[in-house]
Amino acid sequence: MVLFCRLRTAIVILGFNALIKAQNREQAPLVAVADNSTCEQPSYQVHIFSTSPLVIYLTDFISPSERQQLQSLAADTFTKSSVVDADGHASHHAVRSSESTALPPSELVDCLHQRALAFQGLDAAAAARLEPLQLVRYSAGGHYHFHTDWFTSPSQATASQGGNRATSFFAYVSVGEGTIGGGTSFPLLEAPREGTWCRWVDCDAERDKGAVFRPIEGSAVFWENLGKDGAGDVRTLHAGEPVVMGSKIGMNIWTRQAALRDAIRSGKP
Repeated sequence: MVLFCRLRTAIVILGFNALIKAQNREQAPLVAVADNSTCEQPSYQVHIFSTSPLVIYLTDFISPSERQQLQSLAADTFTKSSVVDADGHASHHAVRSSESTALPPSELVDCLHQRALAFQGLDAAAAARLEPLQLVRYSAGGHYHFHTDWFTSPSQATASQGGNRATSFFAYVSVGEGTIGGGTSFPLLEAPREGTWCRWVDCDAERDKGAVFRPIEGSAVFWENLGKDGAGDVRTLHAGEPVVMGSKIGMNIWTRQAALRDAIRSGKP
């Protein structure tokens, strides 16, 4: 897949064992950032959870000040989240109980988009492939049933729409004190076998398969939605588990296969 040629080349050069040893090192941007950039450059850490499908856990991907700014930008703009059906029609549905908002362009949004592109080894020209940055707020009882980020209907992934969603970031912007539940569940991934993963993955419940990433402020889960043939990978099926107590705000960053129409990028499909 062209999108990850640079990342996969780095994996081959380093060797898988060397990559594993380097997982806990601070990650520098893969694309140079202008010297005069006002963007923060948090030293996030990379943890390879799965190579097939590619799933990566990122700690400290969003700084504390950025998380505060995001919440300020989104204040009073959340509306009830909808679900898009196979025909592209949005409606409210019991499978999803949350509030969401698409943030308009701003310096902070641009910085986060740059970081997402840099992580993928993409240059600034690829910004046309990014959907509007979305925040999602879950209160007690909030959830999102199992779904994929890639579209199952070809009508939602046409060339004029930028194709399908090639990759996803889901980051944790805010997690209320004392929050219970609200993890991100991938039922078709292999359960972690190493104790170090229990810092970020729920190891309390015994399971032969599946993984639930804990909601930890500043962290993010990144994954590749499509196979090498461009078809959606069913193993990326995931869910936002119910928030039993407390609240959380998550952030979605989606990268399409190609450039989106300006209308979609502006949040008006």
